[in-house]
Amino acid sequence: MYMRNTIFLHSEIPSRMRPVLSVKLRQVRGIVSAVVEEKKVTVYYVGRLDLRALNLFIRAFEEKYGRKKEQKDDDMDVATYRREAIISVGGFIAMNILRKVNPEFYGSILLFRRLFTLYIARRYIKNGIMGLVRDHQANADTLTATAVAASVLAGKPESSLTLLALSNGAEMMTEYAAEKARRQISGLLKLDQRDVWLVENGHERKVPVESLKRGDLIAVHLGEKICVDGSVVSGNAAVNQASITGESNPAIKQEKSPVYAGSVIEAGDLVIRVEKVGADTSLAQIIPLVEEAQTRGAPVQNFADKKANLLVPISFI
Repeated sequence: MYMRNTIFLHSEIPSRMRPVLSVKLRQVRGIVSAVVEEKKVTVYYVGRLDLRALNLFIRAFEEKYGRKKEQKDDDMDVATYRREAIISVGGFIAMNILRKVNPEFYGSILLFRRLFTLYIARRYIKNGIMGLVRDHQANADTLTATAVAASVLAGKPESSLTLLALSNGAEMMTEYAAEKARRQISGLLKLDQRDVWLVENGHERKVPVESLKRGDLIAVHLGEKICVDGSVVSGNAAVNQASITGESNPAIKQEKSPVYAGSVIEAGDLVIRVEKVGADTSLAQIIPLVEEAQTRGAPVQNFADKKANLLVPISFI
């Protein structure tokens, strides 16, 4: 069905660049999908693949975007976003409790409150300044940094913590959703099995998935994964096809019912007539779409980003 090749990297690929590399690799002829992790790239492909050229391409990408251990990068993973969100929310709650319980002590630690707020906002301040220096125009982070600076100078840094907590929390959830999607894609492909039971003259024999062709009959038993798209010839089974439909409840399959690659039989046995194999299956078509979706914003998101940049000068005024 799929062949796999893993390339280990010398440096770490930032998480925000992993979907980009994955999409670029998918554009190579024969590659069905690519799973990019911190320090390794796994490609799934059909047919012949120029592995030397593939290695050179990945090494070039690694040289350009890879991150050495001693280097610092603006890229943040799920754990970092979670930590930033917890510190922001926890600090905001602690400051408000302290203000009500011990107002005098709360007033005496103004310097600490200011430094704490600036620490939480350090990434926004850096990105805001870089936007002015690199792009010669203010962006949303510039506006956020300005608001933080204003609240700190006014002696009310906690007012900025609310904004920072919301921003960090939203980014944490966005990164978590993207990382979860990447893990699920990787899991779907790793469920792949190399052999199937080919039915000939009433007898079953194990053959490689790659040898199947349209019209063949295969038997799939309890606990096995269906590796092809096809239709049921005989048998009854409860099939978990969450990888295709997202439904958690098993679907009942019987004669003439359609079945899809990536599904798993949870009860029963089936004999299936093969209709699609390998890169032609529904699963192979879905995986690239999900990967590519990670690199694209929804239309409403792109619209909001454009309008946000236009509103920055108005907000300053």
